[in-house]
Amino acid sequence: MKADMVGFVTRRSPRLKSSLLRVAMITAAMALVITFPPLFHRTVIWTEAMTSFNGFEINDIASAGDLTVCAVGYFAADPLVPVIALSEDGGETWLRAEIDVDLGQLASVDFSGGNAGIAVGQILPEETPLVVSTNDGGAIWHSIPTPAGAVACREGIVCSDGATLLLLCSNSAGETACLRSEDGLKWQLEALKFPCSDLLAIDFPSANVGYALCGDPDPDLGPLRRSEDGGHSWRSVSLPDGIAEPSDLAFVDNDYGYVVASAEGAGCLLITNDGGQSWSVGLESEAPLVAVATRCDGSAVILAGTPSSTDPGEDGTGAQVLIVYEGSQIDDCSANGAALGAEAESNCTDGVDNDCDGATDCDDSDCAIDADGDGQSPPPCGNDCNDSRSDVAVGATEICDGVDNDCNGRIDEDDPSLGMPCDGPDGDSCKEGVIACVSGRLRCTDRTGTAIEICDGVDNDCDGQVDEGEDLAGCTIYYLDIDCDGYGDAAVSGRCLCGPEYSTDYTATQWNDCDDWNALVNPGAAEICDGVDNDCDGQVDEGEDLAGCTIYYLDLDCDGYGDAAVSGRCLCGPEYSTGYTATQWNDCDDMNATVCPICTEICDGLDNDCDGQVDEGEDLAGCTIYYRDLDCDGYGDAAVSGRCLCGPEYSTGYTATQWNDCDDMNATVNPGVGTETDCTDGKDNDCDGLTDGDDPDCGS
Repeated sequence: MKADMVGFVTRRSPRLKSSLLRVAMITAAMALVITFPPLFHRTVIWTEAMTSFNGFEINDIASAGDLTVCAVGYFAADPLVPVIALSEDGGETWLRAEIDVDLGQLASVDFSGGNAGIAVGQILPEETPLVVSTNDGGAIWHSIPTPAGAVACREGIVCSDGATLLLLCSNSAGETACLRSEDGLKWQLEALKFPCSDLLAIDFPSANVGYALCGDPDPDLGPLRRSEDGGHSWRSVSLPDGIAEPSDLAFVDNDYGYVVASAEGAGCLLITNDGGQSWSVGLESEAPLVAVATRCDGSAVILAGTPSSTDPGEDGTGAQVLIVYEGSQIDDCSANGAALGAEAESNCTDGVDNDCDGATDCDDSDCAIDADGDGQSPPPCGNDCNDSRSDVAVGATEICDGVDNDCNGRIDEDDPSLGMPCDGPDGDSCKEGVIACVSGRLRCTDRTGTAIEICDGVDNDCDGQVDEGEDLAGCTIYYLDIDCDGYGDAAVSGRCLCGPEYSTDYTATQWNDCDDWNALVNPGAAEICDGVDNDCDGQVDEGEDLAGCTIYYLDLDCDGYGDAAVSGRCLCGPEYSTGYTATQWNDCDDMNATVCPICTEICDGLDNDCDGQVDEGEDLAGCTIYYRDLDCDGYGDAAVSGRCLCGPEYSTGYTATQWNDCDDMNATVNPGVGTETDCTDGKDNDCDGLTDGDDPDCGS
């Protein structure tokens, strides 16, 4: 967020309306118990009932000018109708502002310091954002376009230019984003990291410094956070002990600001002027205070709270504004001459409330001074004989210091330390003397030398520790052993200690662990097949028959099958240098990559598939067509198809590479005869389809 947002505060999430945002103004009848720290010397409390707004539940308040106050909320009888109440005279009279939205509930309101303002919330029950703006100081409000994808807007901010708007909105997934608009029509994301998911309030008094309240804080961080880099990172800021349910904050500058909170049904206003390093209680009430705003010049703090049980209106729900003025421009608080402009009680014995803070004489903190914080005041309001020292007061313990500590008129008469054992001005902590009071000073009679710690199981130097430190006499070298395997990290030097130091893991007396994050790896470990140098010898998975090993076989022809005649070796992986790379066995020729148990048989005179047979089968690569030749005349039977074999198959008669023998039971009949050799035997001797006299070979 930018520096032009100085002094503007965003309020609580709409999800908290059931508890923190159900706010009604404090009534005149409400009994207030008010305490004023030094920050509130010039203060007056003023209240006036909003009689025309009985039943009005206030969600947020804001200052729109010197005397203009705006409150947003709803009437309990009609909670779905948004209401904006406006006072232009410092809260004496109130009217209902005009708004062009009929349904919804407004959770937050903010002004630029001039007439420009913005109020945001949610349209119910549709669960869509509700954003309205004004340019006339809050009398008339108009709705403006809302960011796409948002279901509700928690906070709205008008920058000091009166035109730039900022929204904190959430989507259906509950994610919160900050959006910026220069014209109230188009919105773009603003870089801002939220300190928590349940943001109650956030304020950036300058470009870089911001404060935020968290509704569900981390117990280690607390509810209040501070950013010093424009909201990109946040750190915890402590609140006083006993403060519960902080609900809102407002900062005038980087260090001066307010937080309102509740505890056990009561409310309080906390003040800081050092960025939260210290806090004062500015106001306490019997009922919770849940909202705070400031004028831009810091001259007034505007609060809203929950009514007490006292009935302020006809229906018990009347609302009221509480304003704390810090300036001195208001009339005298009484007719006896006491002035609101007085910065402190000027007379502590005149029975007059000189500074108009509601306390008189010694009941006023200005008179009941306790500069040293010992709970006692000097005369006339107390008997502290030295208010500059907290150890000097009535009832304090007398000590040897040349001072009357207990204010009884005597000095150093009864110091309880006298005679107690003590340690003298040496380098050890051994009490070898006693306390004595000498010339108003306690002195120790110990004048012995400094005892030196050694490794012997004794607290030699009396510091409450035994054998602490390094490089003592009798020490042993211990090495860093993070994995507790008894071997120290090879990359870390040892330390000479009196014993193992478990808090830092220097516990091992042996060294050279090559992986001190793995207890299975050290010089004494057994090597196993796991891709790790288990024994720290510089090699990984070396050796045979290790746990997790696999049988590898000699595979010289690299066909994936090991030599059937050579036994395998159990290795962690293939050993390429020796040829033991195959996990399958039974290669019948490990010098030929075409020969293996899964290789395809081909016609090459080899047992390619290692099944004990050579060139068996038909239609193999390189085969020849052989025909059945029963009469062994070199010609196959014309009526029988041939078979593609690697060679003649004598057992079945498939031996001929020529075909078309028309009588395969007669060796004298085949195409190779050439002519009809017998013209009277009734046979086609040359298998040309003509017999005897029909064949031209026999003549006409």
